Amino acid sequence: MLLSVILLFFQLWGNVEVSSSQIECLTLPDVPHANISEETKRIDYHGGHVIHFTCEPGYNTSGPTIRYVCTSEGWLAVQQESCSPEKCKVAGVPDGVRLNTHVLDNQLRQGQNLRFECINPKDTLRGKAVVECLAGGQWSDPFPTCGAPLGCGTSPSLTDGDTTETLRFHHRHEERVHYRCQNYYTMEGEPYKTCFNGEWIGQIRCLKPCTVDEEAMRSHNIDFRYGSERKIYVRHNDRITFKCTERRQPVGTLGMRFQCVDGEVHLPTCQ
Repeated sequence: MLLSVILLFFQLWGNVEVSSSQIECLTLPDVPHANISEETKRIDYHGGHVIHFTCEPGYNTSGPTIRYVCTSEGWLAVQQESCSPEKCKVAGVPDGVRLNTHVLDNQLRQGQNLRFECINPKDTLRGKAVVECLAGGQWSDPFPTCGAPLGCGTSPSLTDGDTTETLRFHHRHEERVHYRCQNYYTMEGEPYKTCFNGEWIGQIRCLKPCTVDEEAMRSHNIDFRYGSERKIYVRHNDRITFKCTERRQPVGTLGMRFQCVDGEVHLPTCQ
């Protein structure tokens, strides 16, 4: 124990490396989220050898470098330091924006959120109202700004659909543009998109109809139960009833009535 104290004293106060072949540290200390510094890495370690650890990206220490010295008692920490996740600094909040979150020491830990609002109730928040502290002290999004609501450019296109009005290159905040789907297509969602502070919001889909023709039915030995058409279009969610052709019997137990689901319909088989 006396030798350990002497070695540590020289290392801390005299900055002198003391080696002793009678003392050997066979395994490195386990420092979570840290790696040994290349400058202090050796093939083997004897009494008085000092090693330094540096934190992995996204982690840091609150004090001096993490150091260990090899003693007769094994590795002894020179400072009781550890690597902790970097915190996100709360700085540079734009003018006109108010924090709606209590923040201690102007920093948050990973996983915590910042909430923002506009000081002037007539202004609109531009950007995310909530940002999250990520690993490495990074924010999930830039801090938002506040100002008069922004307009939008040309309304977005709709697959298998179109707008019901003339194309325009500018729209005001909260202005709506109405859409319609192509013939036989079924609209899912509200029939419009709204300009909101520079972004178009609103979810619309045009769901495909199903097509069943004579060739497809012939390959399955089936026909339409009702009507004499050789080809039909069926809207999404509508059902079709089939029958086997003469002297044929259905295969399986699923029946002969099937639903159209976004352009796909299961055809029964007869033999």
